[in-house]
Amino acid sequence: MANTISIAAANAEGAALSALLNSGFLKIYTGTRPASPETGASGTLLVTFPLAATAMTWSSGTGTLGGVPLTDGAIAAGTPGWARFSSSGGTGVLDCDVGVGGTAWVALTVTALGAVVTNGSNSYVCTVAGTTAASGGPTGTGTGITDGSVTWNYLGAAVSDGINLSVASVAAGMSITVSSFSYNIPSV
Repeated sequence: MANTISIAAANAEGAALSALLNSGFLKIYTGTRPASPETGASGTLLVTFPLAATAMTWSSGTGTLGGVPLTDGAIAAGTPGWARFSSSGGTGVLDCDVGVGGTAWVALTVTALGAVVTNGSNSYVCTVAGTTAASGGPTGTGTGITDGSVTWNYLGAAVSDGINLSVASVAAGMSITVSSFSYNIPSV
C-alpha cells in the first residue's frame, strides 16, 4: 500500500513549493521533459511566462496557478511537450506535462468562432459558431464534429495534472495562453 499524507500536510508541502516559485518563471518547451528539474532543459523554448508574487494557492492538496490565464508571445515555433517552473533566480523547481485545454463544455451555450473547450479529457476548437447541444458535447479526435449548431475540430488531449494551453501548435510571435494548471501533491 502506498504512503499517504493528510490534506493539511499536502497544503503545507504545496505552500513550500509555491514559496520557491513566487515571482519565478514558467517556460514551455518542445520535446520530452527531462528526468528531473535538476537536469538541463531539453527541446526548444517556445515561451516564458513570469509568475505572480504568489505563484500558487493550495486547497485540498491541489495547487492552482495564480494569475491564470497567463498570456505572452511565443519566441519560436513548435509543438509544446513539457513545462518547467523555476525560481526567480532561474533554478528549476517543477517539471510537468503540457496538454491542450479550454473552458469546460456547457450545454445550450452560444459559442464564438475560435472558442476552445474541454469535454472529458479532450479539447476542441470551434470552427462554426452557434449554440451547443442540450447534452453530450463534442467527442472523438476528428474534424467537423457537430454539437447542436456548433462545429468543432479536435485540438488534443488535456492533462489533469499539469499545464493546459489554448493551442496545440505554436508559431513564432503567436499569442499563447495558459488556460489552466493543476498540480496534485502525490499520495493525498
